Amino acid sequence: LFAAHAMEGTGAPARLARAALPVAIASALAENRFLAAAARNHRLAHSGDPNPVLEGMRLPALLALAAAVLFILALLPSLSRRPTLRPDPRSAAVRVALASLAVLSLLLCAAALLTRYPDYKYHYYTGFHVGEAWLAFHRLETAPATVAFTGTDLSYGLFGKGLKNHVAYVNVAGRADWKFHHFIQRMKKTGTYYPPRNDRIDFHRRDPDYRAWLRNLRRARAGWLFVSILHQTDRPYLEHDPLGFPIERAWAENHPETFTRVYENPAVAIFRIAPAENQGKRNCLLK
Repeated sequence: LFAAHAMEGTGAPARLARAALPVAIASALAENRFLAAAARNHRLAHSGDPNPVLEGMRLPALLALAAAVLFILALLPSLSRRPTLRPDPRSAAVRVALASLAVLSLLLCAAALLTRYPDYKYHYYTGFHVGEAWLAFHRLETAPATVAFTGTDLSYGLFGKGLKNHVAYVNVAGRADWKFHHFIQRMKKTGTYYPPRNDRIDFHRRDPDYRAWLRNLRRARAGWLFVSILHQTDRPYLEHDPLGFPIERAWAENHPETFTRVYENPAVAIFRIAPAENQGKRNCLLK
């Protein structure tokens, strides 16, 4: 597009090129503004620490800025109001070269983003406790794993690079494959059914049982447990401890033969779950 505009100063290519120029400038400025915001947020959360997001985005931002500058230089002669009856071939060749370099810079920018993003993607979220725990978990476990989560519905950050992990909520009662209607059917059979008193559907959380939960964890082959505090709007209706954690944390803390806490912050606790074949050995050592 820009090469055609450099060779011909009129027509549709020229109009499209002029329309694309503000977009190129705006994208470069927006990317640099994002870098400034990322640096500011990181300083607030990790004063004095190096910023992986800023370091990862530095090269793509510079390439985007270079592309914008090159586009401007390539279009500068065409933006002049003075008509040119005989375009200078040398000037046209320079403009084609500048436009080509600008396109190359954009391609390199895209390649840099794609290759660097997986290395710093979870650093984006370290401004809040759940995001900090996501980053900590991926530092603890680099191989594909099965993660049981509870307390929060923010589970995307546990999937890892390339969605390598299996992430699932594990029932604290009933069977591992039960859905809401299975719990309702059981309650109606036993005469214990009553509708929810609010908009928080709690069928799957009624009558929690540690043995059933552990059995479901084993069936899911979970190797990790990610427990976060309940949202403030859920706490009046769902069972939790004084800190806001659901019952799974107390169960894990009370059974060190199966669960080993490897990370915690004010809102999250992460436990490593011992394989079933190793639990008997650990019980013998504890005795």
